[in-house]
Amino acid sequence: MADINARMHQIEIERSYRIVGKLEQTAKGYQKSDCQQLSDMLKKWKSRVVLFDGLVFSIFAVLAGVVLTMNESWGLLTAFPDALMQGETTALAIASFLAISITYIHFSIRRAVANNLLKKLANEIGNDHETYKQYMQAFNKSTATYRPMFLKGPSGWNEVAQQTIDEIINEANDYIQALNDQFTNPSGNEGENSKV
Repeated sequence: MADINARMHQIEIERSYRIVGKLEQTAKGYQKSDCQQLSDMLKKWKSRVVLFDGLVFSIFAVLAGVVLTMNESWGLLTAFPDALMQGETTALAIASFLAISITYIHFSIRRAVANNLLKKLANEIGNDHETYKQYMQAFNKSTATYRPMFLKGPSGWNEVAQQTIDEIINEANDYIQALNDQFTNPSGNEGENSKV
């Protein structure tokens, strides 16, 4: 009976070590790999959005230049700011149309690039649907329309989140140290701890 009780006690100790070890491993994994992968995806996303924005708007600028040259209408371009300042309806309508078009094109490019990166991520992850779902939700939140592109880290990853992860890792280390102090006998003395 004493052997059974000793083994049950040993299993409780091993379980405590496994739980704390898994907690520490999960926190470090999120801090080092998951957050880093999201940050890398965001960097790729930003650079591709800037690239495609530049390409699309450059093409539109060249086309507008060609049309203005073919119609010999460069004078309209110089008169447009004056008409806009005077509040002419046609100038306001054109300016509104241009602003809405530019905004729509930019946000369409943002979404298309994000979807492309998510497809590549799905191929990289493979059949781990739960991991893909978590990355997809975090990436979509980080690339949402309301979130500015100049923010560096993933959405929700800030000093408070970093400190929380660091605290979890430190508390896990402290708990492992407490378990070691409670259940090991480094000096080799015969006592309660040495029976385990």
